Amino acid sequence: MTMGGDTVPQAVGKAAGAMPWKAFFLTWLGVAGLLVLTSLSRIATRDFFDPDDFMRLVEVRDLVGGQGWFDLAQHRLNPPYGTPMHWSRIVDAPLALVIALLTPLLGSPGAETAALVLVPMVTLGCVMALAMRIAAQFFERELAVMAGVCAALVPATLAQLNPLRIDHHGWQIACVMLAAASPVIARRAHRAALLAGAAFAVSLSISIEALPIAAAYGAILAWGWLQRPAADQRIVWFMAALATGLEVLFLATRGPSATFAWCDAIAPAHIAFFLIAATGIALAARFGPARTGFVLAALALSGAAGGAVFASMAPACLGAPFGALDPLVMKYWYGNIAEGNPVWHQGLLLASVSGLPVLAALAGLLAIRRSADAKARRFWNEYLLLFVAALLTGAMVWRSVAFAGALGAVGLGWLLSRIMAWAQYDRTASARGELPRRYLTIAAVIALFGVLTLWPESAEKSSAKPGARVDGKDADCGLPGAAALLNTLPAQTIFAPLDISPTILSLTHHAVVASNHHRANLAIRDVILAFLSPEAKARATIEGHGAGLVVICAGLTEPNNYAQDGPGGLMAQIQQGRAPVWLEPVELGQPGALKVFRVVPKTKRP
Repeated sequence: MTMGGDTVPQAVGKAAGAMPWKAFFLTWLGVAGLLVLTSLSRIATRDFFDPDDFMRLVEVRDLVGGQGWFDLAQHRLNPPYGTPMHWSRIVDAPLALVIALLTPLLGSPGAETAALVLVPMVTLGCVMALAMRIAAQFFERELAVMAGVCAALVPATLAQLNPLRIDHHGWQIACVMLAAASPVIARRAHRAALLAGAAFAVSLSISIEALPIAAAYGAILAWGWLQRPAADQRIVWFMAALATGLEVLFLATRGPSATFAWCDAIAPAHIAFFLIAATGIALAARFGPARTGFVLAALALSGAAGGAVFASMAPACLGAPFGALDPLVMKYWYGNIAEGNPVWHQGLLLASVSGLPVLAALAGLLAIRRSADAKARRFWNEYLLLFVAALLTGAMVWRSVAFAGALGAVGLGWLLSRIMAWAQYDRTASARGELPRRYLTIAAVIALFGVLTLWPESAEKSSAKPGARVDGKDADCGLPGAAALLNTLPAQTIFAPLDISPTILSLTHHAVVASNHHRANLAIRDVILAFLSPEAKARATIEGHGAGLVVICAGLTEPNNYAQDGPGGLMAQIQQGRAPVWLEPVELGQPGALKVFRVVPKTKRP
């Protein structure tokens, strides 16, 4: 964040302000290579980290296979109606491009595997480079490298930047980092504000979950305008780029006919809000007096005008984005998404492993601010406020800690470099020993965080209480291997629990009734209700969706919850080995935990 019309203060130490590109590429290749090597088994088996990664691959395959650019529906989800997805083609595009380019050389499976590795690693490189660029502006080269390593290996951030992690979170982290780094990239205030606005436009077009951090960034710039009405008008350029970028990206990725006011993604109502607010701020800056009272009134009136138009265009969106979900869906699905819950709903060990490095980063950023000169301190004041906003957002929505992890990389790198320097300090050390010691320091940091990255998944399981309602892989159903067996059956609709449905879509030619994607609200409710209900009601629901198969991965958290809360329901019967007569077991040679049943037509029932 630049300071009014000033340029960014120059670095102290060697190569002031210069990006150490050679060091970056070596560090990135080393970290990416380590991640790929430790993920080889997962890559070989397509063992994705999250159901959303499976669904992203399904979306990309459909795009490569000829589905329209503006057709964002998943037609094999809740057939024959399909389900409109809230995702963006911005994330699909690089995956589809890599697959299209490499298919002639590697074949379709090889090209897909390459995309599943290359695209997340490029995203990782973007985040590392931006953290290093910020650090290099103010500190010596070695600390910049340390910041890049920390950006890659803070557990909360790395969870979104691994091979196979092709969902949208990694790109949003990169966008937030680009906005934070915009002053050291663009240098002049108005250019930096334009770049930051464009970065947040991309991030919000990918997913609206970055809105709190974008709002915090705008609030920081608005405070600068209030403090110096004549000299600091970055908010004008930021809002102009944000509003324009949202409109352009909406037309480019959703199409001019996408007029429905969805509350969970950028829609015309959101764009209208930002356009009106940006216009009001620009007019006030251009024609109004440079006085604090006038600026405050202009901000309030512009926001109120935009808010009034938003309310008139999308009154249903004034509440929580997921407030319209069925109560059953809220209880059994959305309320049980661990990463979408606050920090106090996480296991203690998981919260500690992921949260402690971020809190350490806060200490480092505070120390940097304290030691900075007056001009640099203004930059670090604003950077620190953005970091705190990301930290508070992460406290409320756990997966958003990843933003704070990336933003805190500079502070964590500074802190670790000082600790290492203190630990290695030797008055008799010769200059010849300096270079090896620096690389030993970097290696020690990589090793330290390499260990930390192995903890979160096991920490989540070990810290969860018995019967806790959290997502998890608690049973080996062999679904990837069994997919070929399921594909020997004619293509049909499968009635399955929500968490395994994206896997079925990705690995088979079948359709599913619902998955863990909220726009299929009523279909999700039907899946939950059927598994909780007695067999007569369950049968009516399953037949109402035209399902020919019922597939269950016994032992996972989701079916166990249904069996626990509905002891007389369909899932409990199946778990106890008492499936009703209208469900005929199908033996395909699959693992015992994977239960496959054929829905016997009414005409063939005894």
